[in-house]
Amino acid sequence: MASAPLVRGFGAGAAFAYRKGVRISVERFLADASRLAAALPDRNYLLNLCSDRYHFAVGFAAALLRRQVNLLPPNETPDLIERLVSQYPGVHCLSDRATGFGSLETMIFP
Repeated sequence: MASAPLVRGFGAGAAFAYRKGVRISVERFLADASRLAAALPDRNYLLNLCSDRYHFAVGFAAALLRRQVNLLPPNETPDLIERLVSQYPGVHCLSDRATGFGSLETMIFP
């Protein structure tokens, strides 16, 4: 797994995000991203369909750590998803909900 400076310029314990009223530190974000990166399949492309903003950010960072290309479609229509699957061999999906795209290997955000 590659290492990259995902976040810099913040002191120890600095807030990265707030989710459901709970403060998430930069350290927790980096730990979450590293943990997810280790769980991602060894592929070249990640289709990030997380609707929760924090999940999306963690998924984006995890793909960067794994040197996977983040595919960020403007919508989730079945036609567009099928085109992405055909254009990007081995693409896998990260989502925080059931997607219903049977032809696409999907990992539900842990």
